[in-house]
Order: sequence, then structure tokens, then C-alpha cells
Amino acid sequence: MKKKSGHRRRTKMVRRSRKNLRRTIKRKSLGKGRRRPTRRYSRIQRGGMTEEEKLEEEEEEALEELIEKLESGIKKNDKDDFKNAFIEIKKKANGGYAKAQFALGEFYFYKNGGYDYDNKAVRWYHLAAKQGHARARYMLGLMFENGRGVAQNREEAVKWRRLAGDS
Repeated sequence: MKKKSGHRRRTKMVRRSRKNLRRTIKRKSLGKGRRRPTRRYSRIQRGGMTEEEKLEEEEEEALEELIEKLESGIKKNDKDDFKNAFIEIKKKANGGYAKAQFALGEFYFYKNGGYDYDNKAVRWYHLAAKQGHARARYMLGLMFENGRGVAQNREEAVKWRRLAGDS
């Protein structure tokens, strides 16, 4: 019978000891079975923004929440949530927020209530598109191409779609 070489025995021992060393380091630094909590701070919390940027960021987040409330009010058929969110979004849209204007355009576009709603969708898309909202520009081009809410015009459709691609 052959004896096992000492080399193999030593490499196994080295591997085991490295593994045990890693385990003990983890246990000492983190405690038994614990993981370090991961924390992600927004730019606001890190302090890398000016006061104006903080206010804009907070208003963006509030608008996103309102849009989510509007969508959930439609899905759940909850009239109170829907009505309150719609009123707030309309206020923001009249105040000049492109994202709110686009949200209203989407609301009227998908309402499928007839020609009057298409006119309102075009109006809100146009206001948001003038401010540089890319999706609003694309949707406005789509409205011109299909003749929904406006007279069908291929040149205008191409113009708005190109602008959407550039932004």
C-alpha cells in the first residue's frame, strides 16, 4: 500500500484553515448569523443638493404618489381616492408641471369616451411636449398620425416624433 503524500494533506489543511478563518472573521465582525444592513441614501439625505433641488425632488415624489393614487383609484373603483388625486394632479398641471400634464393626457387618451376626450388629451400632451417631455411628444405625434383629437397631419406627426427621439 502506498502512503498518501504529505502535499495533499497539507493543501486540505490549508483550505480548511482558510475557510475557518473566514468564518471567524465574519462572526466577530458581524455577530453570529448577522448581515450588515444596507443603507441607501437619496441625494437629499446625503446633503448633495441645494434647497431648490430638494424642494423640486420632494414635489416630484409627491406628484409620483398622486399619479399612483389616480391609477389605483381607477383600478379599485375607489371614487374618493380618484377624485382627490385627479384634483391635485390638475392643479399641478395648471401650474406648469410637464409630468402632471402628461399624466392628464394619458388619462384622457385611455378614457375612450369619444372625440371630446381626445381633444383634451391633445391639449395636455401639447402643453407637456412644449416643455420637452419626450413621451408627450411621441404621443402627440401618434395623435396627429391617427387623426385623434386633431386633423390628420403626417408632417406634424413626423415633426413631433423626431423631437421625441432627439430628447
